[in-house]
Amino acid sequence: MLYGKYLTEIDSVYFPDVLRVERVKKKIEIWKLTNFFTCIVAGKDGEENYHIIPEGFESDGASVPRIFWSIYPPWGVYAEAAVVHDFHYRAQVRGLTRAMADKIFLFGMKELGVSFKNRYIIYYAVRLFGWKFWSKIKKQNNSK
Repeated sequence: MLYGKYLTEIDSVYFPDVLRVERVKKKIEIWKLTNFFTCIVAGKDGEENYHIIPEGFESDGASVPRIFWSIYPPWGVYAEAAVVHDFHYRAQVRGLTRAMADKIFLFGMKELGVSFKNRYIIYYAVRLFGWKFWSKIKKQNNSK
């Protein structure tokens, strides 16, 4: 769910709620939100968008290949930003582009204290490879 107009220029992202999850599937690390979770995206013009991820939403955290988990675990310090990013990719709310979803992820990682180097490594990996998942979900949504 999204409240507010879409922003073209992001100033900051913050998370007023505590992320609470419970494990659903062990083999592929799927976790379910046990309460709703809010992400607030502030624009340079002072406007704010409220992105509300519903209770029950399932996420794998950061979709990192298992070989890199020792460096970038799926549920690292960036977990809140990863859940919001997963929600954006799955919901594909009208008007929210993949580039904007990825940018919100980047600003969310900054808010959570992920180092400059690590957040840009993760961000560019998402920009390079995320299109596959985005396109797959878009195709599924269009066939409904």
